[in-house]
Amino acid sequence: MAVRDPYAKKFFRLEIDGISPGGFETAQGLSWETEVLEFQEGGRNDALVRLPGQGRLGKVTLTRGFAGNSDLYAWARSARDGDPMRKAVDIVVLNDAAEEVARYTLLRAWPTKYETKELAAQQGHAVESMELAHEGIVKGARSAGPGPANIAGFFGPVSAALSAAEQRARDANREARRLADAAAEAAQAAGAV
Repeated sequence: MAVRDPYAKKFFRLEIDGISPGGFETAQGLSWETEVLEFQEGGRNDALVRLPGQGRLGKVTLTRGFAGNSDLYAWARSARDGDPMRKAVDIVVLNDAAEEVARYTLLRAWPTKYETKELAAQQGHAVESMELAHEGIVKGARSAGPGPANIAGFFGPVSAALSAAEQRARDANREARRLADAAAEAAQAAGAV
């Protein structure tokens, strides 16, 4: 097997729901880790037993020069307003010839933080950044867009459970809104009498 040099970290592109929203300077935090659970097993005095525990996904921070586009801000604002639009985010690693060599897909990503970096009367350019939470990282797969259908190809039965859970959550939210509206109407009627 031939040994090759590592790919340059400066060659990558970003796709959000299959659309490339312009050039990005950095994509940081593409990580996950598994908690290690340690316990003492009876009769075994030479070492602790270690088992895998809860997994944790890192938040990904995207940074780009600010050029007046409002696409990232609008997406971040949807989360701030309580209705985050979850999207498939692909970080595509390219070789020197701009050919795709690897793809990391963030499943059901949504913004948790938006920031315009320091503006100063010095040389340089304005920078905006956004931090994303997500529900999984898949390497080497092209995303199929937002939602549970995107996950189906990766996790099979999990997508059906996720879809059912999302439907239950939507139903519960609708019922909570209906009850809140009914309570408001009752309070208003009681106050009017």
